Amino acid sequence: MPVKVGLYITNLGDIDEVRERVELNGYLIVSWKDPRLAAAPATSNGSNHWQRYREGQIWMPSLELANAATRRERLSFSILANAQGSVRYVERFDAQVSCDFLLRQFPFDKQNLQVIVQPSLTDRTQLELSVDLGSSGVGEDTWVELPEWKIRGLAATAEPLRIRNVVGNIPQIRFDLKVRRRLAFYLWKVFLPILIMVLVSWCVFWVDLSQFDWQAKIAVMTMLTLVAFSFAIERNLPRIGYLTFFDGVFLASFVSMFLVMIEITVIHVLHLRKRESAAAAIHSASRWVFPLVYSATIALMVQIFLR
Repeated sequence: MPVKVGLYITNLGDIDEVRERVELNGYLIVSWKDPRLAAAPATSNGSNHWQRYREGQIWMPSLELANAATRRERLSFSILANAQGSVRYVERFDAQVSCDFLLRQFPFDKQNLQVIVQPSLTDRTQLELSVDLGSSGVGEDTWVELPEWKIRGLAATAEPLRIRNVVGNIPQIRFDLKVRRRLAFYLWKVFLPILIMVLVSWCVFWVDLSQFDWQAKIAVMTMLTLVAFSFAIERNLPRIGYLTFFDGVFLASFVSMFLVMIEITVIHVLHLRKRESAAAAIHSASRWVFPLVYSATIALMVQIFLR
């Protein structure tokens, strides 16, 4: 039996990258045709008259969210049918679904949040699912989006799912809620502080060669600050097995600070051995070598992760 399915999202409650879950609220709209409900022409009130039914009075397709992390909560629903046998089921629901996050470009990433609709095991062989584009979409109210995420649209595809050792294909509809991360928070509260810490560590190149204590204090404090800052950020990220753009920037900054400590150690040894000219030359060259190498490394990270 052909069944059309639509999804209208009214609220994107939460996106949890750590647990890879998405909480959303919306309407599930299901429509089909049941000839048994068609009235005779003499008793028909026209196709515009819809009669309300209770659950269990008529046959209904049993649909479920295949990637639901918890049981879908049905807040309210209605079942309507007209004299032509057209049936429309509208359900307002609240659900948590599991999604696969691709965070390689974090925090410049875009995500497709999936909601996968499948018939239950008993209805899989008799239903033909298709997308109801007219009933699908995303609400335009201000509370629909999250402060960190911008909704770019909703796409849907009907595709059969083939599972090994299962007879026949399983019909399903995949709704992709396309979202993009807002960058302002990360630009001003993540990358700018990291850049400032790196710049502070380079201040040692303008400290006199004889002031090793001050050089070491600046280098060690900036490195410890960067490590503590990283721990604060990493708590909000999943433990993924690959590097992200943020990881690349952090590692480049951490290595730069480590090399600063190597540099001040080398010039301190040269200073103790009375090789002032070599120490001064290295110290002076570091003022432009470190910024150039760091800038080239960040540019390489952009090419690797964001292209």
